[in-house]
Amino acid sequence: MSLEDYFYSYLGNYKQLPDWAKIALVAPFKILPRRFYLGKSYDRFVAEAEAAEYMDMEKSMNTNSKS
Repeated sequence: MSLEDYFYSYLGNYKQLPDWAKIALVAPFKILPRRFYLGKSYDRFVAEAEAAEYMDMEKSMNTNSKS
């Protein structure tokens, strides 16, 4: 489970905090690699999303060239 998933149950409380408290809570996460707080599957998700975007772009280019 990623840290983001773990802390999701506290999101309502987080939104009610003043801005200075939110900044203080989030600051430590900014120094961590994304995959640490987003989970082990984050890299795979990014790769799949990029592949899907590439396929959509390629499909769009093929469709436009047939016109």
